Amino acid sequence: KSDWQFMGVKARTNIAAFRSDYEQIQITVPLVVNGIPSEATQNAGAATIQGVELQGTIIPIDRVELTGYYSYNDASYNKYSGSTVNLPTFPFVEKNKYSLTAKYHLPTPAPIGDLSVAATYTYQSSWRGSTANLPFDFVHGYGLLDLRLDWNEIYGYPLDASLFVKNATDQIYKTGIFEVYQALGYVTTSYGPPQMFGVQ
Repeated sequence: KSDWQFMGVKARTNIAAFRSDYEQIQITVPLVVNGIPSEATQNAGAATIQGVELQGTIIPIDRVELTGYYSYNDASYNKYSGSTVNLPTFPFVEKNKYSLTAKYHLPTPAPIGDLSVAATYTYQSSWRGSTANLPFDFVHGYGLLDLRLDWNEIYGYPLDASLFVKNATDQIYKTGIFEVYQALGYVTTSYGPPQMFGVQ
């Protein structure tokens, strides 16, 4: 972690690296027992999850803040159900994820309070929803745009108000799946919320 300054430009950066080694990872397996859908937990094997995370804020000019975040995750099985060949894709982990935020503080008189507008774009890459590696357990990557107007310390009072728009482009995107195709012949999918307006 570091706060620094270059030619009058203020910045803050945070960097973290991580690595985890797992043994006897447990997974839930769908089953049909006497015609009744059921589940069983079994030890899948061993895996390594490693990556890096970067976060930073820069103030290039007065009233403007730029904030960014990026994470990289490399997750893979080293052994699966006792085998070290034909390893499935490690599920539920997106390899890349990032966000960018631009915020501008309006030049309002101090007695009125702090008015600012901001736009945030977030993206995450695709991932697998199961270890089966079937075509329909693939969750595609997506990007979302959020907009926000903040009014802090309204007329000097301890009062803040905000207007916001979530998913401003009304993107349709998957957030998860439940795959029981091999056991029951179907896959269910959940989706993220549509464009939403709000007041805080």
